[in-house]
Parts: sequence; structure tokens; C-alpha cells
Amino acid sequence: MSYFLPMRMRFSAAHRKGCYILILRVPRRRTLEIGALGTIRITGGSYAYVGSAMNGLDARVARYLRPERARRWHIDYLVDYARLLDIVVAPCENSVECEVSRRLMLEWPVVPRFGSSDCRCPGHLFGPAPLKQLRASAYRAFSQCGIKPQPWEGLHNSGHAKGQKELP
Repeated sequence: MSYFLPMRMRFSAAHRKGCYILILRVPRRRTLEIGALGTIRITGGSYAYVGSAMNGLDARVARYLRPERARRWHIDYLVDYARLLDIVVAPCENSVECEVSRRLMLEWPVVPRFGSSDCRCPGHLFGPAPLKQLRASAYRAFSQCGIKPQPWEGLHNSGHAKGQKELP
């Protein structure tokens, strides 16, 4: 399985800025150690995680597909126990991560403090929620911020979206 960026994305990866939403499925209830956040209990189901990458959007989301990556952010720990189903990207010059999170919070439960250690948001992980509605909410939240969301093309080349990733 390849974890590299598609050829046409390699040249722009270092320069494209933006925000993203990872759509994940956690297969069952788990207790997880999430870095500095500590221990959390997470229910099985579908979740949306909102992040930003103002120094290389494509490189940032591609790192979540690599099994051997540094555990730097809260989401790095969760991705080890979840299946990435979709990645929605929204290229933009200024981060709308918190604004998108506020919009998702109006629709879905927030996992307290997850992904928000560098801002005042209650959290940047939402769910569990029905997958179809969660995905629609992700696209809608970006659109409501005046940004055109799009699926990240690198995910479908990796095998993750087809369920080929082995879960522990």
C-alpha cells in the first residue's frame, strides 16, 4: 500500500494552505490514552475531526495515512484505532478551523477538549453520528464559511477508504 502523494499533488503540497475534516469510523467503544489530553472513553461510530494546515494541506492529511508517524496531535492517537473513511479539504488562505468546529457543534456532540488545546473551542472532534449526515454536515460547514470543500483525492489511492487498513 502506497502512502505517497499522487504525482500532481506533490508539487503544490508545500504551498497549499487550508482546513480539513477527517471522517473516521471507530469500530467499538474504547478507552484510549491521547497524549497530553490523557485518558478518554470513546464510543464506536462515525466521527468528524476538524484541523488546519497552513503550511502544506496535502502533506498534513497524507501523514494520517502513514502507519509510522510521530504522535504530535490528539488525532494522531485516534487514527491508530479508527478507519479513515473520507477526507474533506477546503483550500483557504486563513484558517477557519474554529468557525467550522462551531458550526458542527450545533449539529453533533463534541468530544471535550479533543483537538482544541491551542484555541478556546470546546473541541474539534464530533460524534458519534450517522455517517451520511456527518459527511453532509462537513461539506455544509465549509460552505457556510464561504469556502468550497472537496474530497481529498489522495485517500482513495491509499486503500484506506476501501477498508483495507487493519485495525488493532
